[in-house]
Amino acid sequence: MIIRELLKSIYKRPLMYIGEKKIEYIYYLILGKCSEMDDTYNQMDYAFIGLFEKWLDSYFLENKIKNNKSGFFWYKSIIECYGDKSYNAFFSLVNQFYNDYDNNTDYFKKHLK
Repeated sequence: MIIRELLKSIYKRPLMYIGEKKIEYIYYLILGKCSEMDDTYNQMDYAFIGLFEKWLDSYFLENKIKNNKSGFFWYKSIIECYGDKSYNAFFSLVNQFYNDYDNNTDYFKKHLK
């Protein structure tokens, strides 16, 4: 999973990849990675952006977190909900997302075929 490994690397050494700790920079870096995808990427890499955004909306709904940016870019939703803590919240959410993926939760059973 190239995107997953990229996110782990960004978490460990953010300034090496994005210059400033801003999740919108991570979003655009991932978009760039998606544009260069080839056979070395797997289904989860291809689906990360769309699935993460949908998963995030579902997570906010389940946890009763008000999100006025639902349906927009995922980084805007996180900034809206977490403000100054959005950078750390993003990585916490990504960890939960991949934990759900690894455990093949109902959400992923429904959305990954």
